[in-house]
Amino acid sequence: MNQRTKSILNSYNLQDVSIGTICSHSALQILYGARQEGFKTVGIIRPDRRPVYDAYQAAKPDYYVEVKYWDDILDERVQQQLIEKNTIIVPHGSFVEYIGPSNISGGFDLPVLGIEILWNGRVIGQNSVNGSKKPG
Repeated sequence: MNQRTKSILNSYNLQDVSIGTICSHSALQILYGARQEGFKTVGIIRPDRRPVYDAYQAAKPDYYVEVKYWDDILDERVQQQLIEKNTIIVPHGSFVEYIGPSNISGGFDLPVLGIEILWNGRVIGQNSVNGSKKPG
């Protein structure tokens, strides 16, 4: 964890943490689970996808942060909106694919729940759809 991320996490009200993720097909389970555990949720979303998430009340984010492009999440303005909600990001495959491992480790300062090895390409390149080997 870099110093900026530590500083952000130390500034959070830990009694008011939100769980955030990019709103792709994998997000519904994350958002639903976070709500079941009592967390507020933040969906990082493109405007064209909002009706899908509004339709699933059990997994609808408490807050939306709209982006035009997925990599807009790297913009300071977007990150500041997430920081204001005490957001801890729960990544999934689409998150890593859309943002890119080098951008996550190099330009994204929010706390991310997960394993750092996933960001540096050692696992991603070996386990991606195109890079996976058949079992056996």
